[in-house]
Amino acid sequence: MRRARPGRRRTEPGRCPLSRPRSRWSLALWTALGLLLASEIGLRVLTDYNSRWNMRLGAHKQFDPVVQFRNKPFYDWGNGIRTNEYGYQAPQPLSVKPPPGVLRILYLGDSITVTPLVGAYPQQVEPMLREALGVGVETVNAAVPGYSSQNARLLFENELSRFDAQYFVVYLGWNDLGQFGPEGLPYKLDAAGYHLSPLQRLLTNIYSIRFLYAAQRVLAHSRGAVSHPMSPADQALYDRYVPTHFYDNLRAILKLAKSRYPNVYIMNLATITNDDPTEWELRTAHFPVGMDENMHKLNVLVGKYNQAVQRVAAEEGVPMIDLYDRFDSREARQYFTDSCHMNRDGASVIAHALVDAIRVREAQSPSVPGEVVGSATN
Repeated sequence: MRRARPGRRRTEPGRCPLSRPRSRWSLALWTALGLLLASEIGLRVLTDYNSRWNMRLGAHKQFDPVVQFRNKPFYDWGNGIRTNEYGYQAPQPLSVKPPPGVLRILYLGDSITVTPLVGAYPQQVEPMLREALGVGVETVNAAVPGYSSQNARLLFENELSRFDAQYFVVYLGWNDLGQFGPEGLPYKLDAAGYHLSPLQRLLTNIYSIRFLYAAQRVLAHSRGAVSHPMSPADQALYDRYVPTHFYDNLRAILKLAKSRYPNVYIMNLATITNDDPTEWELRTAHFPVGMDENMHKLNVLVGKYNQAVQRVAAEEGVPMIDLYDRFDSREARQYFTDSCHMNRDGASVIAHALVDAIRVREAQSPSVPGEVVGSATN
């Protein structure tokens, strides 16, 4: 009888000795894929229109080759709020000219102009003006959460500016401040020439990856904020910083807007940040990456961006609605839900400021009835 060689395992006929390890790897792989699938389904359910995670994960956005990203067309935010064929909160279909006898207002901005989802300031302006002026009012809200002045400029120059209106309102700055500030993420700097690769575009549509980033921001906020003087190195960094990109983009937007619309308004940044924050204000504020949750840094940066808004408004002869001043009190800061977003009462303050400005202008020269200045030729 032939003996088996020492050191060799005898196996049953037809059975591979590697089958068991391979089976374990297959099980682990299928388990991981199952968990990923369950996570994707769960997060997509979680980011339904009634969840704040919709905004955190960007479930309402889609990639755009010209402006980088935009609101999804025909997207249901809930509570009767739905985007049109362009992804705007506006009538569908949207005509180039306003309907006869209707005052149309175009809004260009970021999340401040679309939140809270029920009661954002453009939503409140419309009925206020309708009652005050006795005319029809049409809102075209092209604001996109996450937009910097560069995104907004591209959208305005390539698409939005072809629509006629009597009033154009712009409120931008917070995403510039976070992305392109002195401690902003380097890959988002203009000089880096950052572009999404096909793989990165794919990854932006995986909610599980979005969730990790959003959760990281929530955890950072939970650590709590401070308001400390800056180190000499940080002070020098902030002293040198000038938001040139923001100024240039705003100036380009206002120049084009003045050539298209008879009435153009710009707003500066309203904020919860201040030099002597309360404990509640520190708990409520949130911060861009890299600021060490230091309200003093954020307050300095808000001042620089508001100086840029004031400068470009003066140079272009565009009225500036001073929101910073309107919210510069302990009482008014109670309306904030973080450093820059507000509840419905805070949005109402902005709405009243804009309505007051429009009422004064309409008393001088009514826009309706009459021909819309800057009518498109195509």
